[in-house]
Amino acid sequence: MEKQTINVLRGFIRHLSRIKPELTNSILDSLLHDKRANKLFPYIQFCATLDTTAVTRLILAIEMQQSPIHFYQSLGYGRVHEALSDNDLGKILSLINRQPDGVMVSIEILSMRFHGLRAENAYAPSNEIKELAQQTFLLADFSKENFNGHKDHAMHIVARVALTTPNNYEATRIILERMIEQQPLFNIGNHLPKTMDVLMKSNPKAVLDSLLDEEGNCQERAVTFFKCNQTPSIPLELISEWCGSNPSKRCPIVAEIISPYRKESEVYQLSKEARLLLDISPNTVEVLEKMDITRRPSVISGSHANFLEARLSIYVELENFGDSKVQQWASLKKASLRSWIGAERKWEEERARNTDERFE
Repeated sequence: MEKQTINVLRGFIRHLSRIKPELTNSILDSLLHDKRANKLFPYIQFCATLDTTAVTRLILAIEMQQSPIHFYQSLGYGRVHEALSDNDLGKILSLINRQPDGVMVSIEILSMRFHGLRAENAYAPSNEIKELAQQTFLLADFSKENFNGHKDHAMHIVARVALTTPNNYEATRIILERMIEQQPLFNIGNHLPKTMDVLMKSNPKAVLDSLLDEEGNCQERAVTFFKCNQTPSIPLELISEWCGSNPSKRCPIVAEIISPYRKESEVYQLSKEARLLLDISPNTVEVLEKMDITRRPSVISGSHANFLEARLSIYVELENFGDSKVQQWASLKKASLRSWIGAERKWEEERARNTDERFE
């Protein structure tokens, strides 16, 4: 069927549904079973009034699997979905989720449903649709690439609603574990940055618990995952409580995923999280080593020597810390860092000279 013919039919059904709903339903019932055109049924149905009869017909159409599942994505466009109650939309999406490649279709529709939600909006998601959004998110495939950022945009909108339920701990933990298992460690922060931010802020305790295996030991892949994907600030009270049950084991684990420093008035200082870990850990030197204060970021502009030199202030601060082991460690590291900075600056100057000579 030609595109022009389809558009004419859609326009006809749209107009007819307003003046003769019974006749429209009869035509749509026939279309559903017409082998010549039933593949296009979703496109035609979405032009008509979405009442109880239409919902029943859509459910039957999905079960019959006559149309590619992505055709149903049109339900999210042009505010078509707004005619449906959360209950009816949930019935349709639950069925779409069971079809091959259906989960991402549901996420697209839900992202349109939840787009632009504000406190003053007339629409507020029901608990039922929040639960469905969470179930849908739990089924998502995180192993597929996201080249243009659209997948991340849709998923983060759904995650903001799906993870506002009171029981979001289990969901957050499961999703994190699946991400850690499915995604190349260095990729997910680049491919799904907005989704990661929502997920990791939804339940910080789930983030911390995902660092441990079933025996309570450090799960190295999880630690590497969070080191490669910037961890949001974790409440100090939670760090204290979580590490308090086994500080010698847990403090070094947390030290690897937090930011060890912050910038205050253009000067780098120990972060509050880092200082807390040093206060409660019985093994302060191990915690300091795990923090890796001079770790080079994945993206850096300008001089690496300048980057390192800016971190000297952190070691100066540690030399005044109320622990002799920390003071001694800081003095040794500061001296080593000064040597490193000198060597790095010498190399940078030689490289600059060689570059200038090539252009002369």
